[in-house]
Amino acid sequence: NHSLAVLADGRVFSWGETGMGALGHGDRSCRSSPTAIAALQDHSVMHASAGIQHSLFVTTKGKIFSCGHGASGELGQGKQGEFLTATCIEALSDTPIARCAAGANSSVFLARDGSAWSCGYGQFGKLGLGTLQSRMVPSRIDSLSGACVDCAVGHTHCLLLQVFPSKNVPTRVVGFGSNIDGQLGLEQMEAWKPTEVPLPKSAWPIAVAASEKTSLIILRDGTAWLVGETVGNLRKIQG
Repeated sequence: NHSLAVLADGRVFSWGETGMGALGHGDRSCRSSPTAIAALQDHSVMHASAGIQHSLFVTTKGKIFSCGHGASGELGQGKQGEFLTATCIEALSDTPIARCAAGANSSVFLARDGSAWSCGYGQFGKLGLGTLQSRMVPSRIDSLSGACVDCAVGHTHCLLLQVFPSKNVPTRVVGFGSNIDGQLGLEQMEAWKPTEVPLPKSAWPIAVAASEKTSLIILRDGTAWLVGETVGNLRKIQG
């Protein structure tokens, strides 16, 4: 119900309908037009992600801020409740962040060193930590090998793009969380730890995206592949 826009000069704007502070303006009011987030005016923002009722912001210095609804720990602030103003996640203050993804009630963060971190609601194993437990502060996903360079979070699943420079096909996509609608492209119904998403032979993925129950994977050859609700098994988008 809300949108974020990051400008080339590092300013960030938000607008839309939210009663839980996801716009980051210090109140619960909606905004009908893009409004600069004053709490971030002293920071240069390079990336942002809008979840269902929360927002995440990454600065050029690697700091990560969050605001909005945090009942399940998705804000990474160490306690439940609403944060009406964009607030730095202190648990990651010593871990420079490069990218983030906000979902329904969970968040994923990619550090500049290639590590991945998650927090929020642990149902379906969608934090990738090998458990169903929720996390109030970001926890490192230790079972990963290879550097993570892209991430996407749906309602109940997550995708990560990993890089392996020494291999012939130097990237792969792993997923975790619910696979009830086939959004991970796996045989099992859930994956509690990162599990490789099967792709066509020699496929070279370069980007990932996720909606509520669907996953999108972009390959180096320019093709796009969908898997999940209404799509079924992994399918190439024709066009």
